[in-house]
Amino acid sequence: MTVLLSLYSCIHEEIISSSDPSTEYINKSLWKEDETYIKNVMQVYFENEAEIKKANGIPFWNYATTVETFDERFLMVPVVSNNKVVSVLQVPRRGSKIYFYYTYYPEHISFFQALVFGKHKKAITRETLPLQNL
Repeated sequence: MTVLLSLYSCIHEEIISSSDPSTEYINKSLWKEDETYIKNVMQVYFENEAEIKKANGIPFWNYATTVETFDERFLMVPVVSNNKVVSVLQVPRRGSKIYFYYTYYPEHISFFQALVFGKHKKAITRETLPLQNL
């Protein structure tokens, strides 16, 4: 019941396979993602944006995460307005349909806020360590 209350809107659309997915997507996530699913969802979103877009803000597709699933079944995309994550667009797939849900879970919003706008440090690798006298 509480899940239903947190959902702002929902719409479903048939998944359309594309041989030429959008070339504008660049993975900026820190993890390996299911890029095929992300690109297919983007295509459906842009074809139906007027019906799907129910919240202020712009989906930051480059930071979309498939939450370590690689079978084209789930996606989360931060929605940003004025340099702040204001909601998260969740896109699960059930059968041949995908559903778009705008959610406002504080944990998800803060996760994406840190991912998109946080000051990330460069990882120290063996190659970048200074030589030490042994």
